[in-house]
Amino acid sequence: MWGVLALVTVLAGSAALTGCGKKNAEETTLAEETTAAGTAAELATAGITAIETITEAETEAEISTEGMVKSFLTGEWVDESIGTKRPLAIMISNVKAAVPGSGLNTAGVIYETPMEGGEVRLEILTENYETLERIGSIRSARTYHPWIAAEFDAIYVHYGRSDYVISDLNSGNIDDIDGVTSRGTSAFYRTTDRVAPHNAYTTPELLDAKIESLGFEREYDDDYEGKFTFAEDDSPVTLTDGQEAAKVTIGYLVNQPWFEYNEEDQLYYRYQYGEAQIDELDGEQVTCTNIIVQYCSYTMQDDDYTKNIYTVGEGTGVYITGGRAETISWSKADKWSNTIFTDENGEEITLNQGRTWVCIVLPSMTGEITLE
Repeated sequence: MWGVLALVTVLAGSAALTGCGKKNAEETTLAEETTAAGTAAELATAGITAIETITEAETEAEISTEGMVKSFLTGEWVDESIGTKRPLAIMISNVKAAVPGSGLNTAGVIYETPMEGGEVRLEILTENYETLERIGSIRSARTYHPWIAAEFDAIYVHYGRSDYVISDLNSGNIDDIDGVTSRGTSAFYRTTDRVAPHNAYTTPELLDAKIESLGFEREYDDDYEGKFTFAEDDSPVTLTDGQEAAKVTIGYLVNQPWFEYNEEDQLYYRYQYGEAQIDELDGEQVTCTNIIVQYCSYTMQDDDYTKNIYTVGEGTGVYITGGRAETISWSKADKWSNTIFTDENGEEITLNQGRTWVCIVLPSMTGEITLE
């Protein structure tokens, strides 16, 4: 187990500025084929048939990616109609009264960001949301949230905003749908199963109608190259020199979340408020393949209530995947540019294919990340 102080002291300070079984199976199959064939000639014929069958299977595998593209969110093969469509960046409430959320398991990327009073809010990036019954509950924006959406060329969906983000929402740098303005009122509704403000929801139909009425582009620009670099299909990232990270605890004060690694499916399972975090729509626990911890400093806005988190500049962090973790650095030139994550050699990190969960952590306030 990594000691909490050892990890935080280094990172937080910088932030402020199966072969045998296969062989036996093959030998058994060969013996059975020899008995059944009876002669060398028949065995040879059987062998040719087997080779032809394998070749056909390989050809079918190659053909299976036709009409598909690599997702900019996950690096996985998806239908072209999904992978060429701009994603949505949706603000999801994560306070106790609002969980479980609806739509988390469709996200390719999830950002977890500090809010007022030690709470956190989720910003989910989703490209395959069309079949969802509802999405939410949806909450308001802070200054750094539209900047995150812009990194993915996403349409930003939120219900309300702080005064400090209004100028950015009106800057022309982001397409946004806001439930408290004419840009989005008709795209949301209130449910009766929860109390306000935790009962604002939307649906794919409402969002699509609003996107069309606002005239937002639905597809990526031809020159869009994506935010992340992903491993190739047959070359997963292993972090062989990294620290063990079978359990990852993030020091957020209110929801006190953690992730547990499952070696069988190579996924991290998410927990918070003392129990598994579930997507309300499918009843399944939320998982991810990659975890990125991004340490940021902050000050208070002049209302002495709202945080001004410095996601522009430079800092340190941790990249976690496959049960191991390594120290990384991050940099962001300006509010509308990409955040670049690099390893200790200064090379941009490569993510494993699948969902990525980014935790923005304020070391001087929340205090720790623990790896076990």
